[in-house]
Amino acid sequence: MPNVFISYSRLDGHLAARLYSDLKKTGLKVWFDQESLLPGQDWEAEIKKAVQGADFVALLLSKNSASKRGFFQKEMRISLSVAETIPCGHIHLLPIRLDECQVPTQLKSFHYVDFFPNWELGLGKLIKAIELEIGAPLGHDHRLGHSNLQENQFAKVDSDAKEGVGRNDDQGPPLSSRIEQNVVDGNRRLPIYFLIDCSRSMEGESASAVEQGLSSLITDLKSDPQALETAYVSFIFFANGAWQVMPLTELLLCPSSYKLFTHVTEETSLGAALLVLDIAIDREVIPRTEQHLGDYCPLTFILIGSPPTDDWVPAANRLMNRRDRKVNILLLGAGPSVDEITSAVPGIIGVKLSDAVPGELKAFFKWVDQEDK
Repeated sequence: MPNVFISYSRLDGHLAARLYSDLKKTGLKVWFDQESLLPGQDWEAEIKKAVQGADFVALLLSKNSASKRGFFQKEMRISLSVAETIPCGHIHLLPIRLDECQVPTQLKSFHYVDFFPNWELGLGKLIKAIELEIGAPLGHDHRLGHSNLQENQFAKVDSDAKEGVGRNDDQGPPLSSRIEQNVVDGNRRLPIYFLIDCSRSMEGESASAVEQGLSSLITDLKSDPQALETAYVSFIFFANGAWQVMPLTELLLCPSSYKLFTHVTEETSLGAALLVLDIAIDREVIPRTEQHLGDYCPLTFILIGSPPTDDWVPAANRLMNRRDRKVNILLLGAGPSVDEITSAVPGIIGVKLSDAVPGELKAFFKWVDQEDK
């Protein structure tokens, strides 16, 4: 299977992670530094080797990358030197605009695709370009919103679930069709999103408590027939960026054991996580129509250990003011982060757990379980 290298600015890390997830769903091999680099490797040498060996290079252009100094510029120059060796008429460089940025002069001869304002439309064009070059359709429908877990971010331990998550949906109707039919038949889904802080503030006992709490919650929900029929779960991690590590997945297919990996960073990018959530809701939650009721309003649980370090308020207000899919948000936080967040954005329910000690976290998960039932 062809491989794709993703080149991006650190400030666009959450969007690069989303592209990584979307491309992996198609069956492509994807080189993404946050997932592909191993501890102890010479990262600069590995990146250069990956660029030179890639079948395709996705250059994520934005106001953060296109005209600013940084390693992205070096990756772009390496990519252009490799492109000079590619026979005329073949596709290798894939310039992607994330916003209204100026395309670098060196890339003017390459047609770019806009991933804004419609990400899915841009992704579809990108997939078509790759399929045109390789002369064959890709293995999985990139529109399904159904993928394997990124194991070095959120490793699943439950071997029974491994058979279900990420399976080939060619064995039956497409996942999107099955979901739509379930809603039409009256089986409304309850989308549950967990936004989990993976910064340094959640290291040690707090991380262990989150792992145990999630495992207990999922196990208890699986024992409830009503939850098995309605609950769909997704996980979004955030630290110096944000990543949806598991798209909305029916409860039966969710693993029952989890391992949380914290990042050695002081950054707590809640705004990036809320943006990823907003995009996920647009993509995954079925709205009410004249034909059927659609999904229940999404439940969102935010676990955060320290105050946000990015500009999170606009993203939070946008979520709280959605008209098509109302979002209920419960915040679990330690110290002043709870008061800071709930006072800035009315409507977010805050639960203050002093210092996020493990016993209190486990009690919170038990409370969430009771709320779902």
